[in-house]
Order: sequence, then C-alpha cells, then structure tokens
Amino acid sequence: MEQSSNPDHIETHSPEVCSCCGRSLQNGAIIGIEKRQFFDLPPPPSIEIIEHQSLTKDCTHCGGKSSGPFPQGVTQPIQYGSKIKANLSYLVPYQFIPYDRTTEACYDPFWYLHQSWNNYQYYSHIVRETHIVS
Repeated sequence: MEQSSNPDHIETHSPEVCSCCGRSLQNGAIIGIEKRQFFDLPPPPSIEIIEHQSLTKDCTHCGGKSSGPFPQGVTQPIQYGSKIKANLSYLVPYQFIPYDRTTEACYDPFWYLHQSWNNYQYYSHIVRETHIVS
C-alpha cells in the first residue's frame, strides 16, 4: 500500500508542552511533520425516511372532497424505497448471496430491515416489480 496524496480527512496532533522541559509550545514553530495514514470503511449510510402526506380539501363551490395524489409507486403506509430494493435485488442474483445471508447482511448495518422479513417472498416481489431476471 502507498499513502494517498489526497486523503479524505487530515487530523493534526500538535504537542502542547515540550517533552524535555514541560514548557508551553503554543507559539512554537513547526519544524517537521510525520504522516501516517490508515484506510477504513466509512460508517454505513443512515436511512432516509420520507413521509408522503395526501391532503384532502373541501371544494367551496360544490362541497366535494379531493385528495392529493401520492407519487407513483407509493402504495402502502410503510414500504421500502427504490434504492433499498435495488440493493437487495443486486445481492441475490448478481453476488449469489443466499436469501438468509442477504437478510443478515442487511439487518446488521441497516436497522430498517425487520427480522421476520421473508426473503423469498420479498425478493420475488422485487423481481416482478423491477423485471429482474435471475
């Protein structure tokens, strides 16, 4: 491995006092820099929860009630979004991860998957919905 010339984050660690006499180094000149880098994974992404609210209004002319339309694909009170579905549908057919391991892999870093998630039933639904052929 080689050090990156463009790290994502740089943290400086400056001595506060002299290691020889104990006096303050607050105004001391920097005479050298030793660099060490470590490569790690970023934290897993957090889940974005979007609530869609359909407003119902009364018509002042005829007294009828009209509700705003939900976006296409938003059909249930609670459902997974297209990005979660895309990631799940990628794991089984393209990475050949079994259904049970897919649940484990997703449940640990992402709290959103319910433990009783029926992999086969849900995956079959995703296949039908997105026309994925495996």
